[in-house]
Amino acid sequence: MRYVPGICGRLLVATGLLHVAVGIGLWPRSIADIVRDGVVNAVDPIPDRQAWFWFTFAGWGWIVLGQVVAADERRTGAPPRALGWHLLAIGGFGALLMPFSGFWLILPQGILALVLSRRTARATAADLPGAVIRPASA
Repeated sequence: MRYVPGICGRLLVATGLLHVAVGIGLWPRSIADIVRDGVVNAVDPIPDRQAWFWFTFAGWGWIVLGQVVAADERRTGAPPRALGWHLLAIGGFGALLMPFSGFWLILPQGILALVLSRRTARATAADLPGAVIRPASA
């Protein structure tokens, strides 16, 4: 299996885009009501609007995280190992609390990040074109 630098980040961006799209699909009336009410202070205290807001903002968070991770993957040649553990924790705990949700999408991404971070950590500089390899400081 050939490692494509940036794949973990791109998967997170795709997850975020899917999250935003689902939010638009699930709460179109809430979005229209927010716009109708002038946007400013139009979310609280209405539960459907709050649900749309947090769902959509979570999606944007995944997009931002994915862009940062993809840039780090391209720079270093591997996803950060901690990313895998965090994604497993988020996906696992979220799926436990909400079994019928998209949290299951995060679990394979966490596993992929762990596998790729371990695999590329053993690679040599020649195996990672364009990667920045820094010598250990004394």
